[in-house]
Amino acid sequence: MPRGVRLDLGSTGKAYAADRAAARIAALGCGVLVSLGGDLATAGPAPEGGWLVGVGDDHRAAAPGDPVVTVRSGALATSSVTGRAWRRGGRAVHHIVDPRTGDLPAPVWRTVSVAARTCVDANAAATAAIVRGEGADAWLDGAGLPARLVGHDGRVVTVGGGGLMPDVSLWHVARASGFVATLLLTATVLLGILGPMRVGTPAWPRFTLAGLHRNFSLLALALLAIHVVSVAVDSYVPITWTDLFVPFVSAYHPVWMGLGTVSFDIFLALLVTSLLRPRINPRMWRVLHWSAYLCWPLALVHGLGIGTDALSGWPLGLSVVCALAVLAGVGWRIAAARKKIMARLS
Repeated sequence: MPRGVRLDLGSTGKAYAADRAAARIAALGCGVLVSLGGDLATAGPAPEGGWLVGVGDDHRAAAPGDPVVTVRSGALATSSVTGRAWRRGGRAVHHIVDPRTGDLPAPVWRTVSVAARTCVDANAAATAAIVRGEGADAWLDGAGLPARLVGHDGRVVTVGGGGLMPDVSLWHVARASGFVATLLLTATVLLGILGPMRVGTPAWPRFTLAGLHRNFSLLALALLAIHVVSVAVDSYVPITWTDLFVPFVSAYHPVWMGLGTVSFDIFLALLVTSLLRPRINPRMWRVLHWSAYLCWPLALVHGLGIGTDALSGWPLGLSVVCALAVLAGVGWRIAAARKKIMARLS
């Protein structure tokens, strides 16, 4: 090697140490995950559902809201150009060098996480992907190595599966059930607004509207149950069962999550009191039922705040339509009540 040049084996040595430590501990007859500064090695039987690992960008600790991946076997390593960086001669430099040029690699990827059979393999592949730059995702895919690549511009590219990338099927279930539940809650509120106004036609008598109101409420509860269970079971975001019933304690978007929890708790109270209506004082039941006007907007704001794309495209349009429909219903009811009062006074 040229004079003044040193070969730093710290990263590779750390990955090798993680592999050796995991193997030695697993030899005692247990499953283990060893984490050494961003390099993870597993050995032995994994827990049910696999090891859940938060993936933070730029070698920082994972924070609430960061992706949570499942590692069932093998290893996971992350390489980044932001962890060990400094300035020299007014130029930002870091510890990864392209051996083809002796200079910094092209600024394509700032962080790469790779899953492989061993931590040494994962570590080497993650660093090689940063050096390769454009086309690294195709190279990793061809090598059969699941990976998550974060560009300098913030774009995220995922490669393969194998347990590294989060399974988002439950997230899709939670998302879809949330949208449908919002529509059903909106319909329930509208039918509740129309009920006291004695609205009805020969084709749609009042008892039919009352039945729809009750059935839509039950359907909304079913969709909310699917939404809640899928969110709790899904490992994509760190939400616990406690977070679903106790408001504002979640580590994941505590305000938006808390609003949804309050709405869900109110809806459960409404459903229980409706089922027990014959045993409840009518005036008390009516007062409790007015809380539906709080349940619905809280659910709507919860969806707008916590949804990843709720403020764009058709999700935003759906929320606007629901809001306008309920506002129109409330306005109609107020106008009808005012007209009735004026008729009595005249």
